[in-house]
Amino acid sequence: MKFQITFYLYCHWTDSRLNTSADLASVDETKRRIWRPQVMPDPMSTSKRVDNVDKPYVTPGGRVIDGRRYTIEVTCLMTFYNYPHDRQFCNVPIYIAGGVIATWTLPPYWMKTHSVVAMNMQRARSMFLVDHVEYLSYIGSNSFPEETCIYQKGLCDYEGSESCYMTDLRCSEAENQNNSLCIKCNNFGGKCRSYETSNCSSVIKKVSPVNLYFPTLEFRFKLTRRYSYHLLKTYVPSFSVVGMSWVSFWIDPSSAPARTGLGVTTVLTMVTLSGKVEPAPELNYIRAIDVWMLGCKLFVILALLEYACVNFTVST
Repeated sequence: MKFQITFYLYCHWTDSRLNTSADLASVDETKRRIWRPQVMPDPMSTSKRVDNVDKPYVTPGGRVIDGRRYTIEVTCLMTFYNYPHDRQFCNVPIYIAGGVIATWTLPPYWMKTHSVVAMNMQRARSMFLVDHVEYLSYIGSNSFPEETCIYQKGLCDYEGSESCYMTDLRCSEAENQNNSLCIKCNNFGGKCRSYETSNCSSVIKKVSPVNLYFPTLEFRFKLTRRYSYHLLKTYVPSFSVVGMSWVSFWIDPSSAPARTGLGVTTVLTMVTLSGKVEPAPELNYIRAIDVWMLGCKLFVILALLEYACVNFTVST
């Protein structure tokens, strides 16, 4: 229920004191550091690491662009009722302190994407498939949670990202950097659309450096589990064992060793297969795959009991 994520967060703001005539100039912070927004990605995460990507840049008008890389381990509270056909929702909140109002905007011009959240799909190795990514901006308050107000909301559909996993191209290699598919997969943003939100002007006015009301950026993942592994390792073998146990129905009832041996073998095989099902955390409910395995075991046991009933009937 935990996953590690590394993401780059680029922030841009206007500081008139840093106006420059150059198209793009880097800031020298050897003598004096510039003001930066206070960014806190998921304070509840167990491990954090923050690295500066590069020096901050300034454009005419005092527009500052600053990027940092965050590596955090996020807890995702999952439910496994439909495992392995489950869908999970995981979120990463980013708190902004200091009385600054933050919103999601398009990434810097050097990133080849039209989405506010872009992913390198070939580096996202997981048992899940990213279905879509949702991004929000809202005002929250620990003292007055009833006044929470969402002032920005959007969703990026990641349909088509499967081609990034299926291709034989290694987009991290220099020979493939200019390939159109690699350009798409290295900055995959999907098709995004925004939603209408409430008027939060009254709550936004309450945001101050005291942090009684604070803005929060959040992005959420909707993850769909890949079940091809379970199809080959669980469903097909268990279904085959159940089908094999039904062969005993066409064996002569007088052939007791054959029918008994087949029945006992299928029962023991199902018990072994049940033990190989991927274990889950300590749960107080039954998963879908547990119901499937229990049903398969019940079928093979009934096939064995059927012969006992037939043998008893024929004998009497």
